[in-house]
Amino acid sequence: MARRTKDESEQTHAAILDAAIEEFFRRGVARTTLQDIAKTSGYTRGAVYHHFKNKGEIIIRLLESVRLPVETIRKEFAEDNLNDPLGALHRWSKNAIHKLANDERACKVHWIYLRSDGREEMEEVYEAEEEKVCGVSEIITEQLDKARKLGQLRPGVEPRVASAALYALYTGLYYNYLRAGGSKEIPFDLTLDTFFRGLKP
Repeated sequence: MARRTKDESEQTHAAILDAAIEEFFRRGVARTTLQDIAKTSGYTRGAVYHHFKNKGEIIIRLLESVRLPVETIRKEFAEDNLNDPLGALHRWSKNAIHKLANDERACKVHWIYLRSDGREEMEEVYEAEEEKVCGVSEIITEQLDKARKLGQLRPGVEPRVASAALYALYTGLYYNYLRAGGSKEIPFDLTLDTFFRGLKP
């Protein structure tokens, strides 16, 4: 019985998130109410409140559902070629952006986040995102520092600055793709290949 209750709770949780994607994507975050999400999910507003305290928490959970945990990313780098940290970062960057671009759910969730306004309930979302970005940026900086120690970076390239540049480039490419609704051919590989060539001696 306990197992069934847990399964039912997980199913309810997932159905509410699916309904939230549909409503947020159609109406926008500001114009969507928890009642709208409840109606689309087929559950009561009370059920929605049981799982999520507000729209901000729903968006945080949606973002978590379409992104790799920081420790998973760290493990991926650890399992790649230790003698070529720059090559590992290059491959990861290209694979990651192609996975995102080909994941319809991820694209919808990120577009919802990018279009959300600055209402008070979004503050916790921005804080959670900043923590996530800092975690990934730290891993990328560590990877670039390993590359620097092996002589893979040209003189004057600071790992932390290069990490910030890669993040800005990556998000810019992805945002342009989302803004075009996936209909525009964005040169992911060419842009990232050019960036990484610029880091080398």
